Order: sequence, then C-alpha cells, then structure tokens
Amino acid sequence: SDTMGGGDMPPGKYDPETASMASNISGISTMSGISTSESMYSLRTRKRRGLDALADAVSRSPALKAVKRSISHFNMEEDMMGSPCKQPKIAIKEYVSPKAMRSRPREQRLWVNTVQNVDGMSKEILKRQEAVHEIYVHAVTMRDDARTVVDNYIKPMKQLSLLTDEEESTLFGSLPGFPEIHDYVAKNLDELRHPDDGTVDCIGNTLLLCFPKLRLLISFCVHLSRAKALYDQKLTEKPVADFLERCQKSSFSSKRSLWDFLDSQRSSLIKYPLLLRGVIKTTPCDHPDTDGLRNALQCVEELLAEMDRRTGEFRCSEMLALLEYTYDSRCPIVDQSKALLCAGTLKLASRSQRVQVCLFDRALVVARPTTHSGSLSYQVSQTPMYTDQMTLEDLTDGDVASMGSFRNALQRRSAPSSGLTNTFRVSRTSPQSGDSTDSGHAKQRNSYTFVANDVHDKKAWTDACHAAIEQARSRPSSAASTATASTAATTLSRASSSKSFELDMDVTQGMSTVV
Repeated sequence: SDTMGGGDMPPGKYDPETASMASNISGISTMSGISTSESMYSLRTRKRRGLDALADAVSRSPALKAVKRSISHFNMEEDMMGSPCKQPKIAIKEYVSPKAMRSRPREQRLWVNTVQNVDGMSKEILKRQEAVHEIYVHAVTMRDDARTVVDNYIKPMKQLSLLTDEEESTLFGSLPGFPEIHDYVAKNLDELRHPDDGTVDCIGNTLLLCFPKLRLLISFCVHLSRAKALYDQKLTEKPVADFLERCQKSSFSSKRSLWDFLDSQRSSLIKYPLLLRGVIKTTPCDHPDTDGLRNALQCVEELLAEMDRRTGEFRCSEMLALLEYTYDSRCPIVDQSKALLCAGTLKLASRSQRVQVCLFDRALVVARPTTHSGSLSYQVSQTPMYTDQMTLEDLTDGDVASMGSFRNALQRRSAPSSGLTNTFRVSRTSPQSGDSTDSGHAKQRNSYTFVANDVHDKKAWTDACHAAIEQARSRPSSAASTATASTAATTLSRASSSKSFELDMDVTQGMSTVV
C-alpha cells in the first residue's frame, strides 16, 4: 500500500506495471541489502530524467517553433482586431456646430499704399488714380467671390451628392466660368500700370475690349429668381442646411451666405457704370482717355439694359405660366405682355382680403393664390384691366373707411378720422355697360381700391402704374389694337356656346361690346 500510494501516484490509484516492478525490485533489494523505498526513489528519478530529456528534445525541434510562432501571431491579430463575437464599442460624439471664426477682412488697399512715392503729384491726379485703382480692386473682388463659390460650394456639394445635375445647373448656371472673365479684366488693367511710378494713363479702350466678355453674366443674372426659389427650397433639407451653415461659419466666407456670393455677381455688374462715372469725373476734358471712357460706359450700360429687358421678360413669362383663368379662354392682351412691372400681395379695401396683383406692361391682373399638388398658381376670375384704359388715383389716408365688425363701425362713427391708410385706386376710363354674369365668362370690374403694406410699398405701386400708363399712351395705336384684340377674344369665347351673335361696335369709345 505504501508503494502504490507513494511517489507520484495519487492515493488509491493502482498501476499494475508499477506493482510488478516494485515486486521485482523488492526481491533484488532483499538480496543486495537495499531497502525498497530507496529502489523506488531511484526508479522514479531515472523515469523523470528521461521525460525531461524527451521534452527538451521536442522543444528544440523546428516544427514546434513554427507552431508557436503561428499561435503567437494569431493571438496578436485577435487582440488588434477584436474578437468576432464581441466587437469593441466606438464612442460617437454628437455633432456640435462649430464656433464662428473670426472673418478675414478684404484687402481694400488704396492706390497710394501700392506705390512708394507720390511726391509731386497733384490732388486731381491722385483722385483719378484712386478711381482707376478702384475698378481694378472691383474686378479682383468679383474674381475672388466666383472662385470661392467654385472651390468651396460647387465642388464639395457635387462630391457629397447634395445637388443633382439639374439643380446644380439651376442654382449656379454659368458661374464656373466667371473667375476667368474677371481675371482677364484684372490682368489687363494691371498691365497698364507704369513700372516706375505705378500710374495708369488710359483705361477706356482696354475696358471697351473687356466688357463684351461680361455678357456671359447676363444669362446668370436673368435666372437669379429661379435660383433663389431653388435655394430657399434646398434650405429646408437638413444635410444642405448643415453644409451651408458650416461654410458660413468658416473663415473663407467672411460670415456671408451662399446667396450673398451668388447675388454679388449681379450687384457688382451693376456697379461698373458708377465706377466709370467716378473716373470720368476726375478725368480732364482734354485727356486722351475721355472718349474711350465714354464709349466703355455706353457699352456697359447697353449690357445692363439688355439684362433688365431679359430679366423682365423672364419674370413675365414665369408669372404668365402661373395664371389660371376660371372662365373659358385666356386673355390675349395679357399673353402679349413683355414685362412684369410690379407684382405682389395687396388688400382689397372693399372686402378686406388679400389678393395677388400683377401689373404687366399691357394689363393689370387681380388673382387669388391657390395650391395644387404642392405647386403655386393664381386663379383669375375678373377681366384684366388694360393699361391703355387705366387711370390712377392717389387717395389720402382716411378717405376710405375700413371694413370690419359692427362694433368697429360704431367706433368709426365716434371717430370719423379713422380709416384705411396707404390706399390708391385704379379705374377704367371707358368701362363697359354692366357686368357679364353669364356662367363661364369673366366678370368685369370698373375699379379697384387697394391697400398697400406701407408708404414705400404704396410708392412702388403708384410709380409702376404711372410708368405703365405712360408706356401705353406712347404705344402707337394702342386703343385700336386693344379693341381689336378684345373683340377677337370675346368672339372666340362666345362662339363655342352660341351659334349666332351680333357685334355692336362703339366707335366713339373705341371699345367693342358683344350683345
């Protein structure tokens, strides 16, 4: 029992091989005089040494070393990549809008700061050089603004897929080509500087060659109203609004929005005549650059006149497309309009309700705004008032009583001075007798009394009405053409509902009345 329980064997464990070896050793030890415990100790020692030698030989083998390297490499990759069952948690911080950075001021350097010596120059020469240098700085500013839009707005928004190709064309148009144009103007003006004193003698002929290249800006300025509508729409989208907010708070934008950069191209183009007049004012009459400056001024004014004309036509066509007539056919006189002089929301004094008023160069249209499937349109239920038959009356504040409840009427009776303000009235000079109340045809109204929002709004409307009336009077044979078009429109609208009709021409009034 001592033999089976001693040594390395656990107690209670029986090994037959060890038992047989122990019996043999006990016999040998009895004959040699050695005790059994000493013999077992020497046997276990020899056995342990043999196992240690075997383990040492195995540990030195190249195969085992390769296996150890593979295991260590696998453990290292597992520590780096993480266990496939348990992924490490990544801390995602909530977005915080960046702090507004300090804007960098534009370099509006004076000409005297670009030269070393101005001794001996008169005040007139200094004023002229400053005026010429201001045109150069203006061209550089327009170039930098255009480059800012291209580098920081157009390219990133295209890479981030914030705009489609159609939206990009509507919003930016031909603006990517503007830096090259403004740089061409700035370089030509910079080459005119004398290397000695930095003065510039003549710039008129150079500007006369550069200004035709600005014609590319006209198409962009004409469609700015459509770009503004798309810009307001995209601001409602969170990714676009977040991108534009970050750009506005960055240093390159100088706290200006994208729309400020877009509209600056139009406002900068309008500023050229003012700058040229400043140069002409400081240029003597006998200076060789006088004729060139006047020709350049005439050239840029023609460009602006073309831009105003095309802008009016574009706004007019857009507004005409939004008009929906509740009666049979459209009004041909209104469709012949080429310019939209004024448009906006006014209040009718008789009903105290707001209507959309559009003053074209040929007619005044009163409509009601409606929305169909998310698109805005204007319903026209009254016959338009032609400008060649229209008169304007400027009303004094308090002449028209305000509409309201019975209590307000009693208060007005006690305070007779109370009434509507900022009112004006438009009327027909030769109204038709009675209103047409047949179904499917428009009613004619002989006068409208409008209430403007404020004094400035009233002045804008009255000035536009005066301009429309003057244009209609200066238009040759406007009354005859209006009567003919009115007769044709009424004939076409009545022909579908009646087989026979009589046409009674009122020659004295220049109007046609369908009986």
